[in-house]
Amino acid sequence: MPHERWTVAAYLEHWLAEVVRPTLAPRTYQGYEAVARRHLVPVIGHRPLAMLSTRDVHRVLAQVRASGASPRQVQWVHAVLRTALTCATREELTTRNVAMLVHTPTVLSRVGRALSVPETQRLLQAAAGDRLEAVFVLAVHLGLRQAELLGLRWADVDLAAGRLEVVHSLQRVDGRLTLVVPKTSASRRTLPLPAPVIAALIEHRARQAGERHAVAEGWVDSGMVFTTAVGGPLGPDAVRRSWVRIRPAVTGPVRLLSRLGARFRCYHRPVSPSRSPNPPCQFLGNGLSTVSAVRRGSWSARGLGSCCPGRRSGRPSRLGAGST
Repeated sequence: MPHERWTVAAYLEHWLAEVVRPTLAPRTYQGYEAVARRHLVPVIGHRPLAMLSTRDVHRVLAQVRASGASPRQVQWVHAVLRTALTCATREELTTRNVAMLVHTPTVLSRVGRALSVPETQRLLQAAAGDRLEAVFVLAVHLGLRQAELLGLRWADVDLAAGRLEVVHSLQRVDGRLTLVVPKTSASRRTLPLPAPVIAALIEHRARQAGERHAVAEGWVDSGMVFTTAVGGPLGPDAVRRSWVRIRPAVTGPVRLLSRLGARFRCYHRPVSPSRSPNPPCQFLGNGLSTVSAVRRGSWSARGLGSCCPGRRSGRPSRLGAGST
């Protein structure tokens, strides 16, 4: 198609299919596609790509604000348009990226509230006996993302050696639960397992063996650690149902997706927000140092013991006793 005949809608369709989908994570593609379909194409889809102006960008953002979207959502729509136009500029389909000339207000990140030790112990006590108790034990002690927890396979867990490999996350792609490789090398990591986690996984494996025996030939051998009652991959809705029952044990605004354990785990050494340098922590899986996480409010600065029990640089975990 000649450059002057590209419309914004036609280019976004090309960009999503030929650039985004083959190279980025499925969830990223879904997010970009939703923004293009809901916010970009209805407002500026008919506009010639080469004639797009800052006024058009302002129209898009005004429509998003008028729909009641949050400032963060407005920023996200702007970021997707800017990314698409950057690619169009590299392909020499337009001479400038007009989205880069439009600025959106800075969105301040919310500071998370860390769980205290008593709250954490109450949460684990409330989870005791639940079919998915091990999900919450691992979340608390290892700080794994929910998708990482649900993406664990028994092949990734070595109970004898006391370690676990995070190599997949479970995401819903095109309506199906799919194992997806993490986007960054920091997310692919090997973690040591504290004694309470090993005990919870042993108990969970025994419970799963009982369920497998009960359904006999109806069992789906998915190899996953956390499964449905017939062995298939477990979706987040099942975890949410357990969370609804357990949630009252914790006071205050704590969400299921807030990475419970990441809010207070990882204490290789006493931490001060002013201390620097501090190396990235393997438990968080995003390259943040403990100090950076404290500054962001992801972790409490109160020490709860070592996240790697037995390491010379840490103390025994205080969550282990009577918490599972």
